[in-house]
Amino acid sequence: MKSFLQLLLPFLFINLSGQDIPTPLKESGYTKLSSYLQINEYLGKLEEINKYISVSTLTKSVEGREIKKVTVTNPSQSEKLKVLVFAQQHGNEQSGKEGSLLVLEEFATGKLDYLLDSLELIIIPQLNPDGSEKNNRRNGNEMDLNRNHMVLTEPEVVALHSLFNEYKPHATLDVHEYFPYSNSWYKFGYYKDFDEQFGVVTNPAVSKEIKKIAENLFLPTVEKELTEKGFSFHNYIVGGPPDRERIRHSTVDINDGRQSFGIQNTFSVILEGKNGKDVYSENIERRAKGQAEAIKAFLSFCYNNATMLRETVIKEREKLINSEAGEMIAVRMEHVEGSSPLLLKLKSVYSGDDTIITVKNYHPIIKKLIEVEKPEAYLINKSQTELIGIMERNFVYMENYNPSAGDIVSRYKVKNVDTLEIEETPVTVPLVEVEMVEAIDELSGFYLIPVAQLKSNFLPLALEPQSQCGLVTYENLELLKENSYYPVLRLERRK
Repeated sequence: MKSFLQLLLPFLFINLSGQDIPTPLKESGYTKLSSYLQINEYLGKLEEINKYISVSTLTKSVEGREIKKVTVTNPSQSEKLKVLVFAQQHGNEQSGKEGSLLVLEEFATGKLDYLLDSLELIIIPQLNPDGSEKNNRRNGNEMDLNRNHMVLTEPEVVALHSLFNEYKPHATLDVHEYFPYSNSWYKFGYYKDFDEQFGVVTNPAVSKEIKKIAENLFLPTVEKELTEKGFSFHNYIVGGPPDRERIRHSTVDINDGRQSFGIQNTFSVILEGKNGKDVYSENIERRAKGQAEAIKAFLSFCYNNATMLRETVIKEREKLINSEAGEMIAVRMEHVEGSSPLLLKLKSVYSGDDTIITVKNYHPIIKKLIEVEKPEAYLINKSQTELIGIMERNFVYMENYNPSAGDIVSRYKVKNVDTLEIEETPVTVPLVEVEMVEAIDELSGFYLIPVAQLKSNFLPLALEPQSQCGLVTYENLELLKENSYYPVLRLERRK
């Protein structure tokens, strides 16, 4: 027979889960940002009052701070869309963590419980606590976490990818802030004034079906929802000011939080809220509420389209797992002009009024400059320990290579190494020639990395020597030497 306390517990829980539990920022009257200790204490409180919320440690930061992940799920439901939201990779972008906490507050009080009918969530409010405590963009090793998603040297990013590999989310959201107040825009006399910008995947290797959903359905939907809530919106753009520098839609590189997951055919999105001139605390109430509404708009879209998103991601990932030699993939590309200019609403530096500017040097189209055929597999010499470590940290499947007489293997001879400016950044690019390898039996000390795996599109972008996104762009790896052979070989086909 149950005790009186056991009978009473469900009623106690209901009362607790409906109580007001303001975030540290809200409790301060939006005057003081949440500290690392306050965040962890607050998450513990949420776990106590709502049975759908559980908190655990993802990893420790460079300086030893625990990074918490919050799982929000109703286990009674099955076949849900798995969603991963992570904020504050950059420590000086403070509103992401605050917006995440505001969303978690609504889950704790039961206001968003309906989302759990179709969604299973993991939310990481603060991926870079070391940077946050110092209001510094970088982590404790002075590394930019959002430029570390390929080599994966930092514990915070390693843990995030380990979580992705284990959890296999269908949708991810990476929460940031953008800074519109640069000197070049000030001299132009206008600046961007969007409360929130969403950016979708741009690398051409990502599933066309996922891109269609993102561009044609997701962006209009969240724009409508945010506008109705009183927050301005734009499809994420970088560059400018107009007619002085070009404007484009962010990077095609895959070493950041959006594209590194998007390249695995994930519905992956970046959110950029508007920062303040005083990046630490200026206008933090609106910034935090704007981020919260944007996160909720993303979750609402996922909820309303859960079945379609889940089925699309599963289908498109199957294509990666069943990839074959000969499929084409772009490894070098550039943004070029579209068919029409961009009409951009900007705010005057002097009067504060909104003005529509016609942007002629708008480059929204991604043109493929160099494409390569996928081989059946890549071969990496076991002596290349740094390369192998990067593959392991990216959860790339590898096996020992056993040479066969029927194998067709090619290698690249590096003729010279040059530098090109791509996406406003100098990129090291080689001129290479392809040679066939005759002595196949001498390749016994190699790992074989088949392209038929979830990382299928990641592999050529990372390993091809002419890739603008590749490991060749990391000078410390020293992969490019003139008049030498590139250390990664291609197993073109096995007979």
